[in-house]
Amino acid sequence: MLSLLTGSLWGQRANTYLFSQEEVETEAMATHLQAVLGRELQASLDAIGEPEQMPAYLFGEPTGGGFSATGLPLALARYRLLTGATQLGPHDLRTWIDTRMQRAVGEGGTTFAQLGVAEVLQYEAEGKSLLRTPWWQVQNQTYQDALRAFLQTRRSYDPDRTETWTNADIGGRPNNYYGVALWLSVRATQLGLDAETALTDSLFARCLGLLEADGGWLDDSKNGRGAFDRYHFEFIRFVYEAAGEAGRRDVQARLRPWVKASGRLWWDLVDPVTGLAVHYGRSRMNAWGDAAELAAFFASHPDLAPAPPEQVAVVFVRAWNHFFTAQYDTTRHLVRMLDFGRGTNGYAGRDRIWGYSIGTLGKMARAGHILLTALRQRGIPSFPVLMDKGNVSRYQAFRAGNPQFGVYVLSEGPFLHTVIPLAGQGFSSEYLPVPYNLPGIELPVAVEGPLLTPWLTLANGTLLGLTEGAGTVSPHAEGLGLGWTQWHDAKGQAHDPGLRAEVDWTFQPQAGLLRYSLTLRSEAAIEGAKLAWWLPVAADSWDPGRGTFFFGPYRYELKTSGDLLPAYPVVEATGNGDLGKGARQPVPFLLRYETDFSMPAGASRTFSFTWRWRS
Repeated sequence: MLSLLTGSLWGQRANTYLFSQEEVETEAMATHLQAVLGRELQASLDAIGEPEQMPAYLFGEPTGGGFSATGLPLALARYRLLTGATQLGPHDLRTWIDTRMQRAVGEGGTTFAQLGVAEVLQYEAEGKSLLRTPWWQVQNQTYQDALRAFLQTRRSYDPDRTETWTNADIGGRPNNYYGVALWLSVRATQLGLDAETALTDSLFARCLGLLEADGGWLDDSKNGRGAFDRYHFEFIRFVYEAAGEAGRRDVQARLRPWVKASGRLWWDLVDPVTGLAVHYGRSRMNAWGDAAELAAFFASHPDLAPAPPEQVAVVFVRAWNHFFTAQYDTTRHLVRMLDFGRGTNGYAGRDRIWGYSIGTLGKMARAGHILLTALRQRGIPSFPVLMDKGNVSRYQAFRAGNPQFGVYVLSEGPFLHTVIPLAGQGFSSEYLPVPYNLPGIELPVAVEGPLLTPWLTLANGTLLGLTEGAGTVSPHAEGLGLGWTQWHDAKGQAHDPGLRAEVDWTFQPQAGLLRYSLTLRSEAAIEGAKLAWWLPVAADSWDPGRGTFFFGPYRYELKTSGDLLPAYPVVEATGNGDLGKGARQPVPFLLRYETDFSMPAGASRTFSFTWRWRS
């Protein structure tokens, strides 16, 4: 088979599972998915040995992380949905699913653990009450009672909780968990295992209210400070699908324009090479299943989709190719989140790696089934693996006012050039208002630092940054202008040091050029402060004399000017430290521009940065 990128090393590897570059046949894709997923899932079953067993380690990594217990039976049930198989090698799938599901129920998890069990039971019930199925009739009373207790929605969502912390009714979790609780409530009610339909109604109202608060976009922050990221797409999909299952056409009608707007932004964000649309925000290091699931959703809902099913299917193909060549180790049967120079969020450590791996395989299986069904129903026997997105240069607002939240997308022809989010809170590298997906620059995962955005340390030690959205947003023909009248500390508190900031990002992708300018205007005298600005570079080597970096056949040239920051940075080799761990590739170099900082009232100072890339 041909490489996704003609001539790349990916296409020269054995067993990289690439589809043909030119054309994909629907039935050949079905066979391909079944074979690859079957082999990778069987590897875990072979390593475990027996359904009743669970080693403390699989493939060298611990197995005790959250959702691991539910992840395996759910992935196997989704594989059975895709293939119709009853066996996987020597393993009886029903035995494995039933045994592992009993284990999951016994462990008593909530939220996604409950939702996973409910989905497995939904496949058994085939849209009917579980209580009338042969499967239910052969279960003993003890297990039946345990299932009823396990699937009670109130274990995840209880509006009668008296705690005073934020989002106490979902256990203090982020807002996307309302969508999880809703899906659980709908499924548990349909199965006949949870009779509290009033909870379902209250959850529909709560989910719609969250979307209405920001014009159809989900703030997942739980405290209203802003976290507009990948969880919006999962949340709105959950609510729309749950409304369909529950027969709530009124809810779906309210959601339709928001789902369409979400679909358009998702399509604009999709990288045509990798199929990924998650370039910033929490969990960007583990979002390959998102591409497959959203492609499947829009292929099965063409009336809501931003492109025809054949085009949406290409996203699945690109994401599959990228996952199995660059993001998944077929020798270790694990995602590459712990490879050298790769980072994870704090909640996604070693104990979740196997769970994430098995969960992603399960997502691919379910999405593959939905996508294949949609293609077959529409009589699409094959489709070209070419994505025609056209050119995009636009800013999508998430929240108006001061501060403003949104995201700027620049895409031309077959490439997504960059994404600039004004989307989150704090100083985390997941949400900085800077370019993501830019050639040669890679933001490390979940670290705090002045990465392409300034940090100001006042004389009294107060640390301030340009985050929490922006005061003004000015899209223009070649990029984006931003302005701040307030700075924020790491806790989100606004400060006015009398220093106004203006930033302008200008892109000329065809010329391989990025220009950045930072202007600080002082309204009050500032003494004894410090200013820092860091540049994280994804390259193999560099020539300090010329300010040139090299990565494979590419060369990156750096030039700076202005009187705000030093012309020559301190260059640090990051190794495998936190600042060197990217979401999808290492960040070997960090350029630190740091200086003492003072300005008289009425003064203005600038820093300009030019980044050029060429092969």
